[in-house]
Amino acid sequence: MPLRDFLTPDEPLGPIRHERILRRRAYDQQDEDPVNLLIYQAEPFDLALHDLHPIILGRRGSGKTAIVAAMLAGSGRKHYFYGRDDAINDNHDIYVFIQSWDHLDEIVNLVGIDCYHSLGSQPMWDDLLPETAARFWARHLWQAIFNQIFRDASSESNPIDYRSKLPLVFKFIEGRDIIDPRESITSETLQKAFELTRDSVLKYLSATKRRCFVIIDSLDLYPITSPRFSRILAGLLRCITNFSDSYDRVKIYCCVPEEVEPHLFTHVANETRDLSPATSYSRLHWKPVDLLKIVAERFREFLKIHLAEDQNFIADISKLNFSHRDNLMTFYGAVMPKYVTNKYGQKEDSVAYLVRHSQLLPRELILLFSRAISISHQETASWRTITSSAIVKAVDESESALARQILRPYMPVYKELIIACEHVLSELPTICTLSELHSVGKRMRKSVSMETDDPWRTLYEIGVLGFIDPDESNRNTQYYEYGLFHFNSHNKIRFANHLRYCVHPLFSGTWHLKRAPGMKFIYPSKIEESYWD
Repeated sequence: MPLRDFLTPDEPLGPIRHERILRRRAYDQQDEDPVNLLIYQAEPFDLALHDLHPIILGRRGSGKTAIVAAMLAGSGRKHYFYGRDDAINDNHDIYVFIQSWDHLDEIVNLVGIDCYHSLGSQPMWDDLLPETAARFWARHLWQAIFNQIFRDASSESNPIDYRSKLPLVFKFIEGRDIIDPRESITSETLQKAFELTRDSVLKYLSATKRRCFVIIDSLDLYPITSPRFSRILAGLLRCITNFSDSYDRVKIYCCVPEEVEPHLFTHVANETRDLSPATSYSRLHWKPVDLLKIVAERFREFLKIHLAEDQNFIADISKLNFSHRDNLMTFYGAVMPKYVTNKYGQKEDSVAYLVRHSQLLPRELILLFSRAISISHQETASWRTITSSAIVKAVDESESALARQILRPYMPVYKELIIACEHVLSELPTICTLSELHSVGKRMRKSVSMETDDPWRTLYEIGVLGFIDPDESNRNTQYYEYGLFHFNSHNKIRFANHLRYCVHPLFSGTWHLKRAPGMKFIYPSKIEESYWD
C-alpha cells in the first residue's frame, strides 16, 4: 500500500492505530518493508518488543496492539484481524494468536469449568488459588498450540509436514488411538496422553531449533468485577510466568491493560515473586520526546508528498535526524510557532501546550497534531506551517473526545462515578486544597457508594485527579504547576493538609472547572526536565 494512501489530507499523520501501519507494506513496487517508517524508532516500543518480557502492561492507546502486530509480522501472516483469526502461519516458528474476545472467553470458560469442579461441592470463586487456575490454563494453552499445529498442516504453502513429524498431535486432536486399547479411559490415562503429546512438541522444537509463541491481546473487554473472571485471569498471570521458567522454546506474551492491573494483581499470591518487573513484565510508558519524534516523522513524510513543489523546504527537512534533539527542535521551529495564546489569553510554549493536553499516549498527540494541521490548512490553504490559532482550536475541539477515550474502559465499572464527576468536580477550581475536596466529598461519596468506597483514589487511578508535586514546589515557572497523576507516577495518592490537588487539563476543560485569574496551568511532573530530552 503506497505511503500516500496512509498520509492523506483527512488524516495528515496517518492512522492513529499503529498496527494498521505495521501490518501493511508502505510500498507496492519494492520489497522493502519499512515497519518503523511511521513509528519512528520509539524507545518504549522497541524496549518492550526486544526485552521480550511475557506480560506487556500499558493503558489503552499506549501501543500494546502495535507490539502484537510486530510479532504477527514475524509469523508470516498477510493480514491482521480483530475478529477471531484462524489463519495459518507461513513461518517455521509456531504462532498462536488469541486476539479476539470470543477466543479468549472460550478458553476462560474451559478453564472456569475445570476450576469449578476443583472447588468441590459448594464452589466459591474467592477460594480459587492462582496455582490451581494456572495448572488448568497451562493445559488449555497447550491445547491451543495443538490446534494451531493442526491448522498449519492444512496450508499448501507451509513447507513443514507436521503430520509426519508430530503424529501425536494429530491423534490427540482427532481423538484416534490416543489410549492403549488395553487400558481403561480414565483421567490419568488421558493426562498421560496429553503429556506425551506436549513432550513430542517440545522435542520437535528443540531438535529443529524452532520456537512457539502464544500471544494474547484480548483483555480490553474485561468484566473486572466478576470474582470468577478476576480469579481465573490471576491464574493466567501465574501460568505465564511458569511457562517462562519451564519451557525454553515456548513463550507466552500477554497484553494487560493498566486499567485492569489493580484488579488482577491483587489476586496474585506473591506479587514480588511472580510479577517482577525485571523478568515478568514490560510497562509501556512514553516520554514527550518519543511522541514528538513519531509526530515529526509522520508530518515530514506527509509534507514530502503534499508539499512536493517546495523543493528547497523539503530538502532542508529531509536532512534532519530526529534522534538529535537540536534537529527535532529545528523541525518544530520550522513548521509551527514558538508560542500560542491559549483560550484564557495567556501565552504558552506551543509544544508544551499540546503535550499537557494529553496523558502521553501516542494516539493523543497524533490526534491533536493531525487536527491542528487540518485546521491550519483550512485557514491558510497551505500545508507549510501550523498556525497558532489552529493549535488552540484543535485542543479545544479534541479535549472532550480524548477525555472520553480515557474514561471509556472504566465506564462499565464506574459509570455513576464518571457521571458524578461532571456535576461535582465542576464546583472545584483546577488546583484545589484538601478542604475544598472535602467540601464536595460527601456528595460525591453518596452518588457512587455502590461502586467505590474512595472516589478520590479511584479518580487518581483513572487519571482524572492528581496532586501537585511537592518536590517541584521551588520550581518557579511563569505558567505551570507540576502535577503527579497515575500515568506519570506509580506512587499512591496521599491526602494531607499541606498538599494541593489538581484535575488533569483534559477533564478540567471538558467539565469547565473554575479558574481564578492568574492561576497557573497543570503540566505533568517528572516526565522530563525538558520535553525535548
